[in-house]
Amino acid sequence: MKLVSGGQTGVDTAALEYALRHGLPYGGWVPKGRTNENGVISAKYLGLTEAPDSIPATRTRLNVEHSDATLILSDGSESPGTAITAQFASELDKPCKIVALGDDLPAGVPDVRKWIESTRPSILNVAGPRESEAPGIQEKAGRFLEMALDC
Repeated sequence: MKLVSGGQTGVDTAALEYALRHGLPYGGWVPKGRTNENGVISAKYLGLTEAPDSIPATRTRLNVEHSDATLILSDGSESPGTAITAQFASELDKPCKIVALGDDLPAGVPDVRKWIESTRPSILNVAGPRESEAPGIQEKAGRFLEMALDC
């Protein structure tokens, strides 16, 4: 399975780091200029492609469109980008699973594993709030991915 994300801090970066740790193929569309809220996205993420413009919604739509399914990891924080990801998945009729990451991370693991098994995505878009919208989400999402994905 290939993982894709938009290169933003938080959940997106957790997905890229997971892929690197496990030697998985990864990629995704990022805003033109390869930027996120911390500046330029690290060059260590070689598999990322610049979108035609720097509007975050453009890369979000491209990632949903070019993947088989989208996994949204959230902690309940207000996140316009996360909301539009779910909206694009609905509009494009793509499978989308939203997981609320609470204090009991393992609680959502069986459900996500079952969803992935039934959906069988070759390309999985992983999305969620950026770190400034949900402090600590990158670490929490990384731990959840370690438990939920069989790699």
